[in-house]
Amino acid sequence: MGRPKKLPSGVFLRADSTALWIRFTDEFGKQIRESTHCPDVAVATALLDRRKREVKARQHPVAGVIMGQISAQKMTYRHFLDDPAIGYYTAIAHLKGVHERKLVIEAFARHAGHLLVRDISLRTLTEYRNRQTCGPRTKNCHRAYILHSMAHAAAHKLYSRDDLVTLRADLKKLPEEQRTRRAFTRVQLHAILNVAQRRYPLLYEVIRFAVASGLRESRIFGLRWDHVDYARNEVRTPPKRPGAPEHILPLSGPIKKILNERLTVRRPNIPWVFYNPEPRIAGKFQWSSLRESWWNVLDEAGLRTRTDKRAVVRRVKENARRLAVGEPPLPEVEVDSSLSAVFHGLRHTFASMLVDQKVPTTMAQKLLGHTDLVTTQKYLDSLRSPQEYLDDLNTLGDMLDHFIDEPLLPMVYWDDYLKVFVEAVNADEQSYIWEP
Repeated sequence: MGRPKKLPSGVFLRADSTALWIRFTDEFGKQIRESTHCPDVAVATALLDRRKREVKARQHPVAGVIMGQISAQKMTYRHFLDDPAIGYYTAIAHLKGVHERKLVIEAFARHAGHLLVRDISLRTLTEYRNRQTCGPRTKNCHRAYILHSMAHAAAHKLYSRDDLVTLRADLKKLPEEQRTRRAFTRVQLHAILNVAQRRYPLLYEVIRFAVASGLRESRIFGLRWDHVDYARNEVRTPPKRPGAPEHILPLSGPIKKILNERLTVRRPNIPWVFYNPEPRIAGKFQWSSLRESWWNVLDEAGLRTRTDKRAVVRRVKENARRLAVGEPPLPEVEVDSSLSAVFHGLRHTFASMLVDQKVPTTMAQKLLGHTDLVTTQKYLDSLRSPQEYLDDLNTLGDMLDHFIDEPLLPMVYWDDYLKVFVEAVNADEQSYIWEP
């Protein structure tokens, strides 16, 4: 958007910058200059108005609240994101992965940041989706983040709740193509366990518990001994978010066996079931991630080749050492490209084994802790290959044999039937039922 020749009062342009600046006076009478990081006059004017309202709110708190209520209905989406009191960025600052969420919201703000929050409609989101060049999975992720921001706006009465319900219903999720599978086969799982048991004993216990319980990585590292109820024979993990139900998991035989093994190394001052016995930071015993060890296990198990700088340098040095002593270089590992080898795949493996054990889908939903049955359906990929279903398919032959054993009736035409019937009548037979 081009700039007019004469800028509004309080907005100016510095000679060493292409972005507009604003000038205002704070509550102490000191003149403040601030960059808008944008050449748009409308953005600069809106930022200047917001800074003046903030100054007036600090000078007169009651008047500031009234002005905030009046200006809320005229708040643009960009101001709604950055507002220090009710802004969306302030509300999501504590969430995990907030950086990725901000990138998505910023991309949408560049498209609709100048619009009032109340004016954002289905057409706005559809135009933004059509402009994207990413795949359906990424578009659905953008849809979820944007709708979450609109729900936050509706909670502060900046957006109609009825419009939010309509927006969620009309903006459909795009069908996603499942290109990779996350569940590990039994052979792959055994290879992972063998490497982990030999090289990483701590990760070995975590992997076993993940397969036996189906819990997420964050739930496993946050599992405390007071969550385990031996009297009721269950594990009760706290809810994922406020208001959500807690996840109740029965204590199966494999889970009890792992917990009993952990009881032998339990420390009285550490509440967590799985902890770091030798933390780098004193007193920080809780695990946050075992990603580095997990990647090494996958690399040694032949399920994924590490391509980060450290792994590449290590491989080059090892090949150089082998060549120097006359040994052959390390063989190239053939990686299964159809497998998404992530730690969360252990949870998919748990769900897939439930299917193989003929567990009903609704019960699998409870064991996985899903609130939506559609989410459970995404997990239910069977571990067995189609060739392993031959025994089940061969049982269909019993049904076909039932019909094959019975004699097949010959094909009879109407002329033949009429001929036999006439002969029977002429012979004065008591029964006129023709039997072939």
